[in-house]
Amino acid sequence: MFSALSHGARRAVVKNLGEQGVLSFSQLMEAAGIEETGTFGFHLKKTEPLLEKLPDGRYKLSKLGEKAYRVMLFLEKPEAFSMPSKKPEEGVKELRSLNRLLLDAERLGRYDKVVIRDCYEVLIDSDVTPELFRNKVLSIREVGRIVCPKELHKAVLSRIERGCDVVETYEGELPLEALEGKYPRHLGNYSELVVDVSRLRPGTRIENYGHLTLKEVTEENVGKIAGIENYGVIKVPKGFKELVLTRVTSNYGIVTEYE
Repeated sequence: MFSALSHGARRAVVKNLGEQGVLSFSQLMEAAGIEETGTFGFHLKKTEPLLEKLPDGRYKLSKLGEKAYRVMLFLEKPEAFSMPSKKPEEGVKELRSLNRLLLDAERLGRYDKVVIRDCYEVLIDSDVTPELFRNKVLSIREVGRIVCPKELHKAVLSRIERGCDVVETYEGELPLEALEGKYPRHLGNYSELVVDVSRLRPGTRIENYGHLTLKEVTEENVGKIAGIENYGVIKVPKGFKELVLTRVTSNYGIVTEYE
């Protein structure tokens, strides 16, 4: 509960649902004061334990969400859930809300200091030394997956503040398979993404927090998708909505069709 309420946008979602009862995806987005669907989808996932999605696609508070709302009313100061926000220091570059962030020595060299926030995947190239990483990267927060050289493992762990799901290491050169035109088996979208389903590898899992457009959809191709978690908008060719919905394991957003 407290993790979900640690951000003002998520508190606004809970507050508005507590006051109005039932709201649509777009109404919640407006209440949160967020205009970018991918960013809102990320926060919606964080608020998921406090929400219940109705059959018509609208939302209401879950039992835990109702408790969270009562706690907020009791305290009367929602900001008590979060640490005072700090303005970025001068010379600090904030890299955030990216589907895939590739860090190499050349890119790190452009900035005095770096903070990494709200990224689905961070890939660190083999030319980044532990010394360079420690000198440049101040903190990492809310990242789904980090892939780094084996010798960088301790340095990476020392910069993670919270919310990192997986840290993977490699030896030698960075595996760039996913950056050479092949989709990874775990595909995340925080902005605008068009996916050719015929090019997916079998067993692909998709997390969508933005606008995801699927093309080349057939019954055979859809079988490559192990599951879709949707917190944004998915667009599918007309006539294939029900087929795609069979692969959706969690739907807190919208699935629509296009001609």
